Amino acid sequence: MAGSECTRNSIRHHVYALSKMFGVDLTYDPNVYAFADSLEKSIGRSTDTQYNIHDLVARLCDDNPQAGAVLRRYEELKPRNIRELSTVVYLLSRLKSDDVVLRSLEHLSLTTKPLNGQSKVSTVSVCGKNITHPQHVNSESCTLGSSSVQPVRNDSLRPVFGASDEVSLFSACGLGAHSSSFVQAPKSTSKNLVSSNTVQPPTFPLQPEWIYSRGTLWDDFLSMSLNSESFQQLPIESLSNAIQEYAVVSDLLQCLQGNQGLYIKPLPLSNRYAVRCFKVDEKMTPTLLDTVNKILPVCSDYSTVARFIGEKSTFEHGMVNQALAGAMRGLLKDYLILLCQLEYQYKIGQLGIVKLHFFLQETATAFNQLTRLVNNINTGQCSGGAVLSVLYDSLRSVYGVKQLHDLMLYLLRSATVPFFKILQKWIYRGVISDPYKEFFISAGSMPDFYDPDKSSPNNLHSASLQFDRLTQNYVDWAFFWECHYSLVSINLPSFLEPSASKILSTGKYLNVVQQCADRYELPTCEELVYNKEHSVFLDKIDQAHMYASSLLLKLMLQQKDLKEHLKSVKRFFLLDQGDFIVHFMDAATAELRKNSETISQLRLSSLLELALRTSTANSDPFKDNLSVVIFQFDLISQILMVLRAGSEDEPYLLPIQDKNLSGLEAFCLDYRVGWPIDLVLNRQVMDRYQMLFRHILYCKHVERLLCNSWILGKLARKCDNLMTTWFTTAFLLAQRMLIFIQHFQYYMSVEIIEPAWDSFFKRVDKESIYHHLAIMINVLFIYPGMVMI
Repeated sequence: MAGSECTRNSIRHHVYALSKMFGVDLTYDPNVYAFADSLEKSIGRSTDTQYNIHDLVARLCDDNPQAGAVLRRYEELKPRNIRELSTVVYLLSRLKSDDVVLRSLEHLSLTTKPLNGQSKVSTVSVCGKNITHPQHVNSESCTLGSSSVQPVRNDSLRPVFGASDEVSLFSACGLGAHSSSFVQAPKSTSKNLVSSNTVQPPTFPLQPEWIYSRGTLWDDFLSMSLNSESFQQLPIESLSNAIQEYAVVSDLLQCLQGNQGLYIKPLPLSNRYAVRCFKVDEKMTPTLLDTVNKILPVCSDYSTVARFIGEKSTFEHGMVNQALAGAMRGLLKDYLILLCQLEYQYKIGQLGIVKLHFFLQETATAFNQLTRLVNNINTGQCSGGAVLSVLYDSLRSVYGVKQLHDLMLYLLRSATVPFFKILQKWIYRGVISDPYKEFFISAGSMPDFYDPDKSSPNNLHSASLQFDRLTQNYVDWAFFWECHYSLVSINLPSFLEPSASKILSTGKYLNVVQQCADRYELPTCEELVYNKEHSVFLDKIDQAHMYASSLLLKLMLQQKDLKEHLKSVKRFFLLDQGDFIVHFMDAATAELRKNSETISQLRLSSLLELALRTSTANSDPFKDNLSVVIFQFDLISQILMVLRAGSEDEPYLLPIQDKNLSGLEAFCLDYRVGWPIDLVLNRQVMDRYQMLFRHILYCKHVERLLCNSWILGKLARKCDNLMTTWFTTAFLLAQRMLIFIQHFQYYMSVEIIEPAWDSFFKRVDKESIYHHLAIMINVLFIYPGMVMI
């Protein structure tokens, strides 16, 4: 099934589930699917350019008593690289501006009954109106629901917007009644900084909490208790203006390095990420005090950056944060060199406070940008690809300022070095080397039958036996492989988002080649370096993808006989040169008339093999891959099962079974292939081949019955004139039906299937393996004419 068809079916399933959640009875309101139709029209339509996210947030805060909570929650979620944030904000703004929806929600909250007699009521504000929402909580299952509808599973709600200590974005906007439905995202601590999609213990040492209380281990200010004055401090008001300036400049030079002065002292921090404040002796001259207050933000920014460097240099924050901290440490070295030069000017008496302020202008601008970057990373608790997204957004925000643009480009280029090393191993070797869970591709656990050592050249034969054994055990390895590697959107850098699926496919193709090919040549590893034009490293990614795709295609065509398998599938399922099916139906007529429960599958398999051996199919090299299947459902039921596959309600739906099926209605063929051909002829594709075969077979059966109707002509000879007239009319109708069914089969085979197949087969040698899957589904099975059949 094409991707667009899967999306449409998914939309309808979600509309159905939401209707049940809101208590809508589809039997009395069948027009609810009109919402699904309107959603289908927006498939593939980008909404990012249709609205301003800041205007939407302002709209949510307008006339909202919880506006502060909305802003805090939005600012907390924004740096986390959450792709759905802007979409959800847009949805909430639309809900708030729709009075009909608000009244419906209010009516629903008043009419919904508690679950198991337990109720919790909270009052939130929407557009200045107080609405009481009953929150139904089941203490055992923690599900939301009512007595009239099925409980909603918590795992069906995407845990994207983790609840904070304050309030969720939904409830803060006054639009949600059950904020606990969203799974709370764990906060980053020294013991919990690994991605939530892994359950394996960390393979790196964790920093103890006490390390953050040891002030001497950081470049930040020491606490006041650790400082001792080397000489007695004189009251500043007792000094002359020149001496005051000299003493204050000395204190500022100390504070700019993270040391305490005599008249300017740092205040203790309320938490690890708080802004550093200072206590200044206000008895100095007003002009001097005003200039000091202009320079102190540089000291505060230095404290923030120094703490960030010390914390992010530890193991648990990942290699990207470590590389970023290393780049910032290099910037601090240049900053300390500047302070040394300023201190030399101070010692020779050529540095006043005005001159100091002038020399620190560019430094203050750079430190201010670094502080904003550090705060965004700390607020979002970012690591890995999320850090790169924050850096990229910061780079784009200062595009017009050359100094800041060069600064952010330097930091981004430095932070991408370890990330691109992981990317290089993936697109050039098909290996994920990601100990800190920073990469945007994650690998699930391998099954017991797989051993990575089996992929070595010395064990290729045993690996092949394992995969063959897997196929014989009816395990769909292709489906497992499709789900084994998945994208982690939160770790996907925004500048790599357009190439994400291509990168994912590249490594997977190399995995397949290494497991199955006898001889192969991996691409040469080329260094990936971030550049502001994006063209260089993106071109290298495209080249790696084309190489991996062509390598897998070459493997399938030359070593695994992909074309021959496709020809066999066409011969057996689309009845190309289908004389074997005529022999089979002649021999198996009596068996196919039986009930599906009493039919002998072994006998049908024997008759099928006999038909294959006595027909032109005997020359097919893969005829032994064919087998007989007896389904417990007819063709229409099979189509319905495909349409509902993947829905949230699928685990709760009863399997479709029909015990009154005839053998002909339950009969079908199956074709088994080994790895990696089942990447192309996987279970989804074979299901569609089977549906086509069952449809064509039934048409053949109808044609066979009509062709045998001439036998009734013997009875017509013995009847009187009136009966002969009736038989003549019936024979004419049967002849018309026969001509129709023959033309219908011609239309299917010659005008639809054959052109589509020919178009597909000509492109096999030219297209990549990724396009093969799309062509197999879109060109062959979603062909416009086939829908009419």
